[in-house]
Amino acid sequence: MKPDQANEHRAVGGASSPRGSQSNPEGSPATQEQFRVVISREANAQIEKCIVKACQGFDPSALTRTDIANYVFCNLPKLLSDADFKALRALHFDEKRLLSSILKSENELPEEIRKALRDHYGLSEPAKKRALRAAPESPTDAGADTPPAA
Repeated sequence: MKPDQANEHRAVGGASSPRGSQSNPEGSPATQEQFRVVISREANAQIEKCIVKACQGFDPSALTRTDIANYVFCNLPKLLSDADFKALRALHFDEKRLLSSILKSENELPEEIRKALRDHYGLSEPAKKRALRAAPESPTDAGADTPPAA
């Protein structure tokens, strides 16, 4: 692996962890605290396309994947709208995680969720208390009030 590739790997791929370097003079980009971010194959291909486009007709450029990634990440607030954040939430929505969060809270379940749970298990209507039927009287008591058969 080339030295440039090692820096790119450290800044763009792998686990999310802080990194630093002691080999360069203080204040240089290599001594700044660095973090690793795992990206998909598709995202990496898009970064490569950006490098090709940025370097077309501009030989003095020595852009790396790290340069592109850092530029994009530093400009994310300008690049993403509220609609983009909403789309990200929808893309990564996890029902189980939401329910777990609701159950951990001290609040009662929202009525819509309680209704959906009851509907799902066929308990849509609240359970009605059955009237207890009086136990039949003993056979000897039962005939005392009835007229004799003719």
